[in-house]
Amino acid sequence: MKPVGLANRSCSKRSRPTLGLHLLSDESGQDVVEYALLGAIVGIASIVTWQLLVTTVGEVYGAADSDVQGVSACTPNPGGGGCS
Repeated sequence: MKPVGLANRSCSKRSRPTLGLHLLSDESGQDVVEYALLGAIVGIASIVTWQLLVTTVGEVYGAADSDVQGVSACTPNPGGGGCS
């Protein structure tokens, strides 16, 4: 197995690719970059979903709390009188 690198390549101008072309054709770190991008997208989607969930739960809880407070303000009289 030969080591991979620029040192083992021929130094003639015709056979030596430029560094930019070499980096564009090299796919050795592609998996890591793809997984990092996928992780970033999942993380951003999770943050946005969490913020929407917190807002929705807060609104539902606030509405339920208002309803309970409204019902508990009217306690019936044990003597037979009710709330009007």
